[in-house]
Amino acid sequence: MKKEVLTVLSDSILLRRFINGDQGAFDTLFKRYHKASFQYCFKFIRDKPMSEELAMDVLFRIWKNREKLPENIEFSFYLRRALKNAVYNHFRSKLAETVHIDNIPEEKLLSSSMVDTNILDAEMIKIYEETINHLSPQKQLVFRMSREENLTYAQISEKLGISINAVEKYMVSALAICRRQLAEKLVSVLAILSLNLFF
Repeated sequence: MKKEVLTVLSDSILLRRFINGDQGAFDTLFKRYHKASFQYCFKFIRDKPMSEELAMDVLFRIWKNREKLPENIEFSFYLRRALKNAVYNHFRSKLAETVHIDNIPEEKLLSSSMVDTNILDAEMIKIYEETINHLSPQKQLVFRMSREENLTYAQISEKLGISINAVEKYMVSALAICRRQLAEKLVSVLAILSLNLFF
């Protein structure tokens, strides 16, 4: 079958084909869902390069692990769940870089494993954004450039036209604020969500 004919096939047929190693079937699904995958990630992350990276990573990971996929799944549902997990893991890694695990009581960490992850990931994203948005404009800008764009202090200094020492001071102050507020908010959220298990 010619490659261009694949575009008229349903997701389920394309899924069966690419599970069996049909590169053309995967390419068709990739083109069909790439834009939507990027838009889903960007809705939460608000960073185009990172959203593109996450979307590409999820799609290619699906191709790499194709032999493990059941043929009877709905591809769009499976993809959305994979994207949600990628966004969740992205924010979890950012929180881990900011909040020391020692700042969260052990019993709260244990209870978090019992909480509905659909609720928890949404709350983590909300907490992260609210905390960062409450920083002063300059601290917020420096923090996002460092943590979200992965720029060095020297690169931030050059882009903003301020000294490296000033960048470091902004980051030290921003991290102190974020660690305190994020730890407090996470504990409260985990406690509330854990109570929901019993009521």
